[in-house]
Amino acid sequence: MLLLIVSVLSLLVIALTMLFSAADLTLKGLRWNVRRIGFVLAGGGAIWLMGVELASGLPITLYRVCLHVGIALVLMTNPFQLPWHKWLWKGSNGGVA
Repeated sequence: MLLLIVSVLSLLVIALTMLFSAADLTLKGLRWNVRRIGFVLAGGGAIWLMGVELASGLPITLYRVCLHVGIALVLMTNPFQLPWHKWLWKGSNGGVA
């Protein structure tokens, strides 16, 4: 049960980061549209994986949990701040320069 909770929370961080990154892109052009599509697909994939883990009843492997936590930690320690930071702290930098 603990592995499931950790995995779902990690996938939630991944999904939020990817979807808010897509919403945060204001630049126009083919390159930025392709990037936006990539963010949406990655966020949708994380949501899909959450659904599979919650609905399937299959055992959660430690390998998958480590993969999800690792990706979430990489996104959370981004030096340029998370794109959902703006929405959580209403535009303040929360003490981060």
